[in-house]
Amino acid sequence: MSDFKDFDEAYEEISQKTLDFKVAGKQYSVSAQLPASVVLNQISALDATGRVDSSKIGEFLASILGEEILEDMLANKVSWKQLEEILNWLMIEYNVVPDPNAEPVEDEGDDTPK
Repeated sequence: MSDFKDFDEAYEEISQKTLDFKVAGKQYSVSAQLPASVVLNQISALDATGRVDSSKIGEFLASILGEEILEDMLANKVSWKQLEEILNWLMIEYNVVPDPNAEPVEDEGDDTPK
């Protein structure tokens, strides 16, 4: 009998968690785990300069929020500024980008042997 690692067991608990937010008078919930498809879509959306191709931004947002949530938000007249703020908040929550408001972590010194 071979040993194996059951990745589903640990994932079940964390996959139940959500990130909840309110915009344009409605509450929304998205997975607290960044789907792998989002990262793969982002990579495919990069142009030759390494920036997200502007024609792919809608696809990128739909992959993060879900098509239904994005369409609902747009139907409820969410502004571009609000959408940008939501995206920035999600990227911080998903640990894709550092939180600019986070307290700096103090370096406790170099603890490598001398």
